[in-house]
Amino acid sequence: MTPSKKSNRRMNDYDLVIGGSSEIGLSIIKKLAYNGRNVLYTYHHNASAVTEIEAWTKGKPKRTIAIKIDIRSAQDVECLVSYIASKKMRISSLIYNAGLTNDMLFRMMSEEDFSSVMDVNLYGCFRICKALIDNLAVHRGSIVFISSVSGMTGKIGQVNYSCSKAGLIALCRNLALEYASVGLRVNCIAPGFIKTKMLDKIPEENMKIMKKNIPLKRIGSPLDVANAVYFLVSEESGYITGQTLVVDGGLLMR
Repeated sequence: MTPSKKSNRRMNDYDLVIGGSSEIGLSIIKKLAYNGRNVLYTYHHNASAVTEIEAWTKGKPKRTIAIKIDIRSAQDVECLVSYIASKKMRISSLIYNAGLTNDMLFRMMSEEDFSSVMDVNLYGCFRICKALIDNLAVHRGSIVFISSVSGMTGKIGQVNYSCSKAGLIALCRNLALEYASVGLRVNCIAPGFIKTKMLDKIPEENMKIMKKNIPLKRIGSPLDVANAVYFLVSEESGYITGQTLVVDGGLLMR
């Protein structure tokens, strides 16, 4: 077995997590920081997530920085870029985890219902990539978009969400092609059913049916997604780009 390459990360190298206040976002931050990586992460309104990270890092080396932004605001994105420049940060990886759902049947969905989800899930990703891709490219970094199996199969009541997540997969493939020549890698992760607050609303009987339909017979955890993210931003995945890694317990095999 060939020994792993020695990391060439510097003190000012940071992984940037957009949407760090969700259960998946928090798990990604912890996974990265636990493995010795510096993490700059954003949140919008869930300040309790920042408190949780600060409590988790108490007594440990300070590796996390939180910034409050609204990904829908071009001005906020510019402020984030200015902060990164002022601190002379090298962004070694970008993980786009910001997401919004507004589920309803298509016949009830207004244009605003559609565009509001697209604005966060897809347009926000476009904005942040446009703002930071030169920083990532010059450092031969890695980008990971958190998509969804809904963007690969569709789901009743999720026209807006499914379209936005499918758009992330298409954006991933195109950026991977355009930036491969400079060593920038771009990949997606498509989680299936993950144990988050969104699933808490589902009746227990329905949860049993869901588990039965998953070949591995369990609901995924945020750590399952975080582990996949860590792999894709690490040197261990250095020959992988333009791919969508499905983390669903085998659900799409059905």
